[in-house]
Amino acid sequence: MLIDLGDAVVKTLLDEPVAPLVDIQIRHLGGALAEATADGGARVPVTEPCLLYVLGLPHLAAAVKTRRTEIVDAIGGHISGLKPYTFLTPDEGAAAAFDQSTPARLGEVKRARDPHGIIRANNPVLG
Repeated sequence: MLIDLGDAVVKTLLDEPVAPLVDIQIRHLGGALAEATADGGARVPVTEPCLLYVLGLPHLAAAVKTRRTEIVDAIGGHISGLKPYTFLTPDEGAAAAFDQSTPARLGEVKRARDPHGIIRANNPVLG
């Protein structure tokens, strides 16, 4: 998630070709996400104003990962380091989306409410 959308971020995203990515999106955040309270969800409030999303094709996974890393390295000071849970890549764990204590709390809820593992997720909170 982007801390700001200043000139340096825009220049980085526009100066180089998108390839091998298919798409780069900047999504505006705020509103209800920024106004959430501590009892409203696992990660609240979302204070970052924007979300940077890059998309690539699976058969170009290595090249896509390299390009994504180049972008992150170039604008690193403008990235908060947290990601929405639903935007994690396959090689990231649930901890990348939450503060340090939240994954343990979510794990406790998962064990208590779903002891047989019926509910599944692409990025499980139990590892």
